Amino acid sequence: MPRNITLNADDKAIETARALMKAEGTSLNEQFKLWLDAYIAEHRRKQQVEAALTTLDAMAGKLKVGRKLTREEMNER
Repeated sequence: MPRNITLNADDKAIETARALMKAEGTSLNEQFKLWLDAYIAEHRRKQQVEAALTTLDAMAGKLKVGRKLTREEMNER
């Protein structure tokens, strides 16, 4: 269930944002919801990256190529 919150911002900034959003056919409330969803999604992506890096770190030294590469193969570009 949606919950009401109170935010504080400069009156001029609010009025300018409202005018811009009205021209775009949206509202402060709608834009806040979009921002909140994006903020949460970014946090989750960071957590996923950190988990993947932790997994890779734990696997360090355990990955195998299949055979030992020759010096020439390692230096190929």
